[in-house]
Amino acid sequence: WQSFFAETTKAPIDALIDDGGHESHQMLVTLRSVFDNLTPGGIIGLEDIHGEQYTNSSFIPAARYLGDNAAKSKLSSVHIFPFLLVARSRQPLDVREQGG
Repeated sequence: WQSFFAETTKAPIDALIDDGGHESHQMLVTLRSVFDNLTPGGIIGLEDIHGEQYTNSSFIPAARYLGDNAAKSKLSSVHIFPFLLVARSRQPLDVREQGG
């Protein structure tokens, strides 16, 4: 991910849908690496999150990570759909007040 953000995009991104590694540790690396590289209001989607093994190995650590970001006012929302987790970064306060 460091190479991707340093050489490929060279800027924050608006959205990323992860359909790469389907192992819990791979999904967590993606979430942790991408979330701080989203534009304000940007989204990350992690798909194929299902099965009992994901509760302890992926969902709980992801919830902790996102909770920490919420406590730092960096997280706007989290949505859980069948097989999909979507997190949105927080927009600056002045943009939210204008309805953006």
